[in-house]
Order: sequence, then C-alpha cells, then structure tokens
Amino acid sequence: MTEKPPSLDLIFSEVKERLGMQFQAIDSLDSKAGLILTGGSVVISVAAAVQASLNGEIGTAPLTMLIGGAIAYGLTMIYAVLGLWVQEYRRDPDPGALSVNYMDKEEHLTKRQIVTNLVESFDINVEVLKDKAVYIQCGMVFLVLETSVLVAALIWRSL
Repeated sequence: MTEKPPSLDLIFSEVKERLGMQFQAIDSLDSKAGLILTGGSVVISVAAAVQASLNGEIGTAPLTMLIGGAIAYGLTMIYAVLGLWVQEYRRDPDPGALSVNYMDKEEHLTKRQIVTNLVESFDINVEVLKDKAVYIQCGMVFLVLETSVLVAALIWRSL
C-alpha cells in the first residue's frame, strides 16, 4: 500500500478549479465572437440603409470606401465564425474508464491519476483557446476597420 501524498487534495482541487475556469473562458470567447457577428452585421446594415437614403450619384472615393467596408465586413464574419467554430475540448475524467479501471483502487491512487488527466486536458485545451482568441482578436480588428471605413465613406458621401 502506497502512502497518500500530503498535497494531493490541494492539487486536485486547484487543478479541477483551473479546468473549470478554462471552460468559462471558452464560453466568454464564444460570447465575444457572437457580439462581433452581431456588431458587424448591424454596422453594414446601417451603412447600407444610410447609403440607400442618400440621393444622387456616388463618387469614386466613397464607393471605394464602401467596397472596402464590405470586404472588412466579410473578413469580420470569417474570423468571428472561426472563433465560434465547434472544436473538441478534452474533458476529464472519462466516467466509464474511471469506473472500470479505478473502482478497486485506493482513493489517493485514483485521485492522483485524475490529477494527471486533468493537467493533460488543461494543457491540450490551452492551445485550442489560444487559436480561438486569435480568431476573435482578428475579428475585432476587422470590425473596427469595417466601422471606420463605412463611417468615413458615409461622411464623405454626405459632403
């Protein structure tokens, strides 16, 4: 019989809490991606409505800016969707494997294995989260660009 490591319970609870925080971060990033999709769509819709309400011919410069805004809108949508794309996250422990492989083992040995699995899950999920964050940051940059270019085009158009 092996001895229970003195800090096993502390490590177990800390690792479990950090993994929970990681999944909260995933939810938060998904919410941000949804807001980017909504914001980008609202900006392009308002710009189109204002443009339609203005009478007269549109000059080359405002037209070029409107096209640039539409391209930025497309890029905003691409990156926001990539940020929302459903990805596999590792969630441990697997209840089936845990009950089959550890039912007859001492509690501290089972807990030690769960800690190992949780740490592996955390490390794997960190990489997925980094990718998701980059997509959302790019979407945000293109949303700001889209808004700026479309507002500039409409101001120019109204002069």
